[in-house]
Amino acid sequence: MRCFSCEPERLVRVHGDSVETVALAGTAPRGASTTADRALGEALCDSRKNGHEHAIVVQHLQSVLGACCDDLVVAAEPKLLKTRTVQHLCTELRARLRKDAPVSLLELAARLHRRRPSVARRGMPPCGGWPSTNRSSAAGSPVRSGSCSRMVTVNLM
Repeated sequence: MRCFSCEPERLVRVHGDSVETVALAGTAPRGASTTADRALGEALCDSRKNGHEHAIVVQHLQSVLGACCDDLVVAAEPKLLKTRTVQHLCTELRARLRKDAPVSLLELAARLHRRRPSVARRGMPPCGGWPSTNRSSAAGSPVRSGSCSRMVTVNLM
């Protein structure tokens, strides 16, 4: 098995009671020139298919965070996140952990990861979460203060 964990998607970041995550869905290649790159990015932003897939991921994250957090703020529209080889639609979400019933970092990561829709991971998982053949995982390490980032890794066979 080969494991590639170069995906730019952060599953969740917790700092104190502040929670941050991003919806990444909708991908296009980078262009060979600035003009081509801009055209590919504009086409991605205008794509109904990619916009629909992105909206599904945003709605999922809103649902999960809304169940355990307060003060949920979702960016009004996606922006382009450009890596060396591709560009993604990216929407930032921020919230605060509930003081009366806080969830641990690991529980929050599990909730976000358990049913996170992704084309790279075969779409929306069944109700029980991913089967044992799941090819993605969360990785990261907490620091003493309790803050942490969890990154999504996609394992390719």
